[in-house]
Amino acid sequence: MASKKTTIVILGAGPAGLMLAFKLLQRKDLNLVLTIIEKQHSPGGIAASFKEEGIWLDYGSHRLHPSTPEHILHDIRNVLGPSLLKRVRNGRIRLQERYLKFPLKPIDCLRHLPMSFIFGIFFDLLRKPFRSTKPAASFADQLLQGLGPTVCNTFYFPYAQKLWGYSPEQIDVEQARKRVSAGTILKILKKMSAFLPGMKTQNSGVFYYPEEGIGQISKELAERVQQQGGQIFYDTEASGITIKEGVITSVSVIKQGEEHDKLSADFVFSTIPVTRTVTLLSPGENSPVQTAASSLTYRNMVFVYIVMDCEQWQPIDAHYFPEEEYVFSRISEGKNYNGASTPKDKTIICCEIPCQSGDKIWVADDEQLKHIVLEDMEKAAIPARNFVRVFSKRQANVYPVYTIGYPSKLKIIEHYLAQMRGLISLGRQGFFTHDNIHHTMMMADRAVQCFAETGQWNAAKWDAFCDEFSSYVVED
Repeated sequence: MASKKTTIVILGAGPAGLMLAFKLLQRKDLNLVLTIIEKQHSPGGIAASFKEEGIWLDYGSHRLHPSTPEHILHDIRNVLGPSLLKRVRNGRIRLQERYLKFPLKPIDCLRHLPMSFIFGIFFDLLRKPFRSTKPAASFADQLLQGLGPTVCNTFYFPYAQKLWGYSPEQIDVEQARKRVSAGTILKILKKMSAFLPGMKTQNSGVFYYPEEGIGQISKELAERVQQQGGQIFYDTEASGITIKEGVITSVSVIKQGEEHDKLSADFVFSTIPVTRTVTLLSPGENSPVQTAASSLTYRNMVFVYIVMDCEQWQPIDAHYFPEEEYVFSRISEGKNYNGASTPKDKTIICCEIPCQSGDKIWVADDEQLKHIVLEDMEKAAIPARNFVRVFSKRQANVYPVYTIGYPSKLKIIEHYLAQMRGLISLGRQGFFTHDNIHHTMMMADRAVQCFAETGQWNAAKWDAFCDEFSSYVVED
């Protein structure tokens, strides 16, 4: 039993930070004083939700994947109760000027894709033994070796350019491993076979989703954290982390734009962008670690919401657009995620547009965005119905970008942070990784396991868990 109080500060009130706080406070053998710092006025981060016109909306498309580990699902069910719904997935993707069911299904592909595309995949499969087997140097090399040019040039390469803003040749090979779970034609066919008649598993084609949007998970977790004695400071941002002789001692915070108190801390768990964590430690502008952090980039997202006077725009929950001629990468309809039947006379769709800070999309006003999006919806044969208005929201640092050579820069950062006793970086942002919500919650769960009853941190155990995290692959 820990006798002395252990002070913990968590940076970020997204799913990772909140699940960490929730599970730490459940540890009755630990004597904790726990505080969460969140720069927004509400919890959830990128996985927050809000209500507009009586409809719950997310920042883009979010789901809780059916592969979520049972103990994590158990925790979520405990806080959400019957509000956690099990829903049937109904997505589609636009390829070759056609709409296909997504995830892809064999019969649907055979019926709707042009035969030239089908034969191209077949010949790529036959030619695979003759393709280069030398170690791949880029995302493009890796996928061409495994999939061949037909699927790459039609789907993966234009989608990569759109999502991350770099050509496939400029993207690190690690991106293929993290984001492409089916890296060969045979693996694609194996995944598609799960949707053949008679071969469906219990969870194929389903997902979990809260009644009040994906942000309900964070909202309910935040309430539980506070009920258990944890503090959450909203509209508050860390401005510095103090270290003495290699040990974390405190976090300086700014509340509503004004310098606030220093919070004492035995441990700081950072779920904010790892590049920002480095800056908070003030390593020096020209230091190798600051140079490495400055070279890592993220992709931003503008979310364009279209309000329509109709009960439903489409029966589809999410449309995917890998092709470069459409500005959006995905369109989702909030009411289709939770099955809401009200309001009867309104629906809202969300168009996701990847971009960079300062580019023409990031700085465009709602009127400009309206024309861009509505024009591309017409072009994609899915026009808005009974259009009312457009509004937009922006999120920075949505996707880490894996440009070639990024692993060596990330290792410099990881080595630097590992020297700071009491500082742990985790979650999607803190780990600079592409992952699902359940992956970030697993990181939080594993971190809690690294505390002994005495309140001591087991760094070796955490390092072993970090190896596990590096094997996570995004699930579509």
